[in-house]
Amino acid sequence: MDQDTPRTPPYTKDITSKGWRFELDLERIQRSDTWVLASPLQRPWLLMIWSVAWQQSPCGSLPRDDRLIAAHLGMLLADFTAAREVLLRGWWVASDGRLYHDVLVDRTLEMLGKRKGNRERQGRRREAKGQAPERSKAAPAAAQRPSRPEQPAPAQAPAKSVEEMNRDELWSAGKSLLEASMPARQTGAAIGRLIKRYTDPVVLDAVRAACVERPADPMSYLVGVCERAAGQRPGIQGALEKRNFETVEGWASS
Repeated sequence: MDQDTPRTPPYTKDITSKGWRFELDLERIQRSDTWVLASPLQRPWLLMIWSVAWQQSPCGSLPRDDRLIAAHLGMLLADFTAAREVLLRGWWVASDGRLYHDVLVDRTLEMLGKRKGNRERQGRRREAKGQAPERSKAAPAAAQRPSRPEQPAPAQAPAKSVEEMNRDELWSAGKSLLEASMPARQTGAAIGRLIKRYTDPVVLDAVRAACVERPADPMSYLVGVCERAAGQRPGIQGALEKRNFETVEGWASS
């Protein structure tokens, strides 16, 4: 870990991942000096420590406390202390008392940029839907033609309630909700994974509830509703360990 004078934090403390997918550049990792210096037993912990940091607040940081880091990783304090020089290589101290790593800072700033882009695209779509099309200027010849009696506009079907939505409509609504916390291209796959794990009816009921509640973190809300419906609601520590394990398992298979 770098021992220089504490630096200014790269972003505010309220920045969190909110379920945003963390992607690793494995080629870059394997070329790094830290990966080369780590033993085969230490390398999985290098990946795990990034997973833990990604879920912290602020995103991409760690507490400056060896006991807390070891507890988050699920390591014995003695084991963490023995591997500390390698596991915290490249991390630096900020004036907010947290540890940061340049790679994770870059990933967090990239996430913030994409979130901003998603919000701007959604705003433009909403604005476009709310604008009436401009009337084209009538040609002079058209003004000489006898006007036709105006036909009544066709009756529009009333908007469906959440309970009346079919599967495709709920799927589309779920994707729109998830765009607030992940890239739009990943929303369909995220819902597909939920359906594979919890079954179609359970996930659609969760989406239906989310459309009513409009949670700030849609993905966590959907998972929570699905787990309650399936009777699989784990404790906080169990959920953290399960999520960390699944994250690392995903990296290993990518």
